[in-house]
Amino acid sequence: MKTKNFRLCSITNCINTNVRFCVITEFAYEKYYKNKMLQAYPYIKIEKQLCYLHYYKLVENVNYNQ
Repeated sequence: MKTKNFRLCSITNCINTNVRFCVITEFAYEKYYKNKMLQAYPYIKIEKQLCYLHYYKLVENVNYNQ
């Protein structure tokens, strides 16, 4: 997971500032797509940045019982 800190999350109206930021990689985007989050946040693209809280919610929070 690449980490950059531009202090801007790609999620509209995100107010998280003093947190870690993560760049969406191709692998992370695949997980994001498989989690069916594309419908809720269609503007998330590869190389965009998310704060860690949104990254975890949208990418890492995978239901392994499917």
